[in-house]
Amino acid sequence: MTERFEVIGSAVPAGTCAAWLARIDDAYRDVGAAPPGAYVAESSSFRLGTVAGLAVEEIWEAVPSSVHQRCRDALGPMWVLDADQCWIRRQHRPDGALARHRPHSWHQDGALGFDFVGLGDAPVPADALLRMITVWIPLVACGVDAPGLEIVTDPIETLLRPTNLGAGAIDRRWPPPRRVRPLMGAGDAAIFAGDVLHRTAWSPTMTRTRTSIELRCFPVAATAGRLRADRFLSVG
Repeated sequence: MTERFEVIGSAVPAGTCAAWLARIDDAYRDVGAAPPGAYVAESSSFRLGTVAGLAVEEIWEAVPSSVHQRCRDALGPMWVLDADQCWIRRQHRPDGALARHRPHSWHQDGALGFDFVGLGDAPVPADALLRMITVWIPLVACGVDAPGLEIVTDPIETLLRPTNLGAGAIDRRWPPPRRVRPLMGAGDAAIFAGDVLHRTAWSPTMTRTRTSIELRCFPVAATAGRLRADRFLSVG
């Protein structure tokens, strides 16, 4: 992958997206039955693989070889899928959000597992930003009537502290011309690197709920770092 962010259209067939969504809807209707750690209320998210009939391996096998190749280009020949960092996300329409639910604010996926509290006031280490690829697949059309993604297009070579990611700070450093909100159809795949700054693209005028799947891939070297307790699948 030569771009830090790109969208591959129709990566997953619409019929497959609809079948996945039906299984996911069943899980959301019975959230109380989810096993411990499977569901996160604040982001209305299930860990992929905890929804009946949806295995991480099944999802990955449905993703086309063009997406696999993007991961290989970015991460090298030895790379893995982190099954514990793959998620089903649901972003509700404004009038349908649950009490504890919040849209995702600005963040970098390469911050996964980093101990900002333990860092204190010390400088962020140069190697703190994980080398990784996220594959983000909406199961419904998003970006107009349903929440999508907002992406900062500038390259960012360091891990940013959460205290530097307030909306005002982002607006000053990366005003809207340096950000994009891609319009995506069901089954499109957004592929982006771990340094990419992004958030939920949300508007109070949106009338539909968006459900998406995200897959996270890492070079094999990451399995010995701060994600070492996770379950990794060899898919490269």
